[in-house]
Amino acid sequence: MIYFDGVPVDPAAPAEESVRPLLAAITIEQRRRTRTTPGVLVGTRVAVHLGLIYQFLPDLFDQPDQEN
Repeated sequence: MIYFDGVPVDPAAPAEESVRPLLAAITIEQRRRTRTTPGVLVGTRVAVHLGLIYQFLPDLFDQPDQEN
């Protein structure tokens, strides 16, 4: 799921000159539409995933020694 940095929530407000697309969430579920409900995508923010990785696999965030 993408968040566009620089686009205001208020549609009457002007957008900034530079609009940047940023990864905001990872899609985890798709609910298809039915006759009575619309279809939706369910996502989890990227920070949640990174927090779980840090909690259960903290060694992945350690920087290896750089040898040239």
